[in-house]
Amino acid sequence: MSGLKYPHESWQLVVDEAQLVLFAAQHQIDPMVLRELIDDLQEQAGIADFYIFWNRGSGAGRATPPQRSRKLVAFPSPDTALAFAQCNHLILPDQPARLRRLTLLQLLRAMVRESRIEGLLLVTAEDANFVSGRLPDGILLMRAATLGRLGIG
Repeated sequence: MSGLKYPHESWQLVVDEAQLVLFAAQHQIDPMVLRELIDDLQEQAGIADFYIFWNRGSGAGRATPPQRSRKLVAFPSPDTALAFAQCNHLILPDQPARLRRLTLLQLLRAMVRESRIEGLLLVTAEDANFVSGRLPDGILLMRAATLGRLGIG
């Protein structure tokens, strides 16, 4: 473990420093800028791990959807992610819900890697009352601004 200091003693070390340094090197990012962004997001959200509803979108018997921009929505708990998926009819009765737990570094990595991800929405409310067809409130990171902050492109 490195000697990094976190703003809150109760936070666990959630970002493996080796992965952070590797990601920074791969994209020619200053590791301290990346660390500051992750720390800022942790402080705003109050958590470091999020859950995404894993919807393949296409599969056997389905037409491949056109390549279009999208927002990646990350939730503070599996229950919140599942509630959103149910509200928006993203779960088919014959298929189990698929959730993935991702760190902030993993979410940022997805945004950098996938040019179709135009934004990352970090939902912060555990007890969100979802409205079908609408994205919940949270912290929205737009791709262009995030890449600019990281010094990419």
